[in-house]
Amino acid sequence: MDERAVVLAESYLRRSLGSLDGIAVPTLSALSARHRSLPRWRALFAPLVTAAVVFVVALALGDALATWRADRASSGASAGSPTASASSPAQSARQTGSPVAGADVTLPTDCPAETMPELKIDVYPQGTERGGATPSAAFTAAYPAAGAFTTHKFGTTPGAPVWIVAGSRTFIATVLRDGSWFVSPATFVRCNPLPAQRYLDVDGYRFVVTVITDPVYGPSATAPYAVSAVSGVGIRCEWSRTGADLARAADLFGASNSIAQTGAVSAPVTHDTHSDRANGIPSAAVHGQSASLVCGVEDDTGRHGVAIDLTIAPDGTYTVRSLTLSRWSGGTP
Repeated sequence: MDERAVVLAESYLRRSLGSLDGIAVPTLSALSARHRSLPRWRALFAPLVTAAVVFVVALALGDALATWRADRASSGASAGSPTASASSPAQSARQTGSPVAGADVTLPTDCPAETMPELKIDVYPQGTERGGATPSAAFTAAYPAAGAFTTHKFGTTPGAPVWIVAGSRTFIATVLRDGSWFVSPATFVRCNPLPAQRYLDVDGYRFVVTVITDPVYGPSATAPYAVSAVSGVGIRCEWSRTGADLARAADLFGASNSIAQTGAVSAPVTHDTHSDRANGIPSAAVHGQSASLVCGVEDDTGRHGVAIDLTIAPDGTYTVRSLTLSRWSGGTP
């Protein structure tokens, strides 16, 4: 894995660890879900312990699913996969920003290459559990009345999570820190496309830009940050300092001809400083089937950032490869 892949993986995993409530698999690069919040049903329950355990589960899920996705990509149109045909609707949809789940995708392990499964997991380990020796043993111990079941492994590594189907009910088994297995009811929601994401180093900053596909964004969104000229699409902008320390830096965002401070100010700015924000696409940024925006900062030395260009259709579909970044400088303030 090259440096670019590592950087994007770390960025996406950091957000995914804050969003396990609606994702089954927070990926190393993109195995994520669209629902972005940690489980809140245990808000008063030992948060530090929970966070540590969830982190381990997330890494196991991400690593195993990355391996699984690579296996599927290399196998191509292998026999037995209802979505492997190059002419199938899923093949066409996964090249856009649209979910690709259909009636022919009934298992998360059947998601096509270049997509990731979105799962809803009902219960998370709290750090005190001792699970079963195997996924099957853990399942039969936790749900003895479930009857016959089948298992479907997500990857080839020993700790890869396992999808379990028992009649009309579905579950996921994940490995705990002690090597035992924990089982929770889980629901397969859909196959999601990998996020469009790029990064660029500019003037002592590293900027990471991600296209977000989420119905919260749209022209009539109630939250100001989510108002977007393109329904279901937003832009996440992150930056971290890679150069010398500075006194302050203010976030900038907007259409390329209408850039303004967002109100977020970092002071002082060191190598530990990181900014992460998400916004809808301003109407002024959309011209035909393209959007042009700026994600940047303003510090004591001037304005710095990246110009974002994305080819995007009115219905919100986009191609991952159409996202490009270039250096942007707004001059001295």
